[in-house]
Amino acid sequence: MPGSVLGLDLGGFAARVAKVESGGVVVLANEMSVRETPTVVSFPSSQKGVRSAGASSQPHLITQAKSSVGQVSHLLGSNALKRDHIELQQDTVDKLMQDGGLQLVIEGQNQVLQPEQIIASFFTHLRKTVVDAAKEENEKQADDYYVLTVPHYFTDAERAALLDAADIAKINVMAVVNSLTASALAYGYFQRNLPTPGPAGIPVPGPQDTASNQQALTERPRQVIFVDFGYGGLRAALAEYTSAGFRILSRAGDRHVGGQQFDDRLAKHFVEKFNGQYAKQISKGQVPPLSAARHRKAFAKLLTAAEKTK
Repeated sequence: MPGSVLGLDLGGFAARVAKVESGGVVVLANEMSVRETPTVVSFPSSQKGVRSAGASSQPHLITQAKSSVGQVSHLLGSNALKRDHIELQQDTVDKLMQDGGLQLVIEGQNQVLQPEQIIASFFTHLRKTVVDAAKEENEKQADDYYVLTVPHYFTDAERAALLDAADIAKINVMAVVNSLTASALAYGYFQRNLPTPGPAGIPVPGPQDTASNQQALTERPRQVIFVDFGYGGLRAALAEYTSAGFRILSRAGDRHVGGQQFDDRLAKHFVEKFNGQYAKQISKGQVPPLSAARHRKAFAKLLTAAEKTK
């Protein structure tokens, strides 16, 4: 098969691209020499007809909020309007239209883009990261193949929308894998001396086994819990391992509990603290009360500071 096999993890806050090499797996660095890329797409007014994505677009969420959007992976699928959007920042919710698209100001005019189109723009940006990495290694250009990871609670509609975005970006997708299944696979790949499976999945020592390894052979399958506390959700999976392979026994998750909720609570705490500290000045009209709805740019900066504090 020509080309390389890459893994692409599209998170709510950032994405990562990893490449299989002879020495193992390497996470590729972006244009900022950072190994994770913010999932942000913007259409800056200063660059007509030019789309910006990734790290260079993150400041635009504050300076050009109406022309920028993040967290688009949360809006994939036909059921986007049926959610309560607790996991989304208010700026993203305000851009959401009745048809599930997002209204952005592009070159001074309101335009509606579907989440698949925006994700495709972001995928195109990530492809450039892969191409630049290949040039640095003096590798020949070839068609690459991608394995995409998604949360286990992604519905069929969300997975189909993600594949549509990949098709628009001309990304060759080999498979879509649950993120925690990928973590469990990576863990098991490097493990040695796993229990040998016996009848009913319980390892049983054979007559040829020595006394030194009978204890290991009589152990039950090794069980490991994997937890992913991401920016947009909390996920956990229980995996069972033997020398013959592994299986996922159970999964659980909550797409409304993540790092973003911590940021939001911290930011709102400081808003309340500010308004309480300057209550007298606010009551006299000397200082306007700080509000997330009325002071979008200030609150966005506060969220950024809260994320760093966390």
